[in-house]
Amino acid sequence: MPHLRTLVRTAVIDRLKAAVPSVGGRVHAGSRKLRDFQAHDLPMAVVVVSETAPSDHVGNRPRRVRRNIVVEVELVVDVGTTDDLEAALDDASVEVEAALAGPDFLPFTVAEWRLTTTSPGFGAGGGDAVYGVLTLSYALAVTSTEGRPDTHR
Repeated sequence: MPHLRTLVRTAVIDRLKAAVPSVGGRVHAGSRKLRDFQAHDLPMAVVVVSETAPSDHVGNRPRRVRRNIVVEVELVVDVGTTDDLEAALDDASVEVEAALAGPDFLPFTVAEWRLTTTSPGFGAGGGDAVYGVLTLSYALAVTSTEGRPDTHR
């Protein structure tokens, strides 16, 4: 069974592909950022998943581990396609927030799911795209068994 991060990333990508028309199905894992963005690649969404697992768990082994997972959805819009970049990013954000309003699309039960922050950014990569970025960060918590990051409880 895949790692819990993989399950979360795949579920978020699938949901965004199906429910966020403004990115036209261009939803990718974070490794997509290793390549330059070209204007014809945009708009797109990039999904990055990270995790912390506090080490304050006590008890008999194997112990339960609360995994605090952060999902970042980076909306990327080409500056040259809009007169109001911030509005275009906010419009796409409306679709993302509606699509990810609850954790029902995840393949397991989570203790928490919420939007925590949004933050703008701008960039010009090595490609021909000059773009704006809006990152939406979501937090979720799930319990697994120590040494078994592919399980949930």
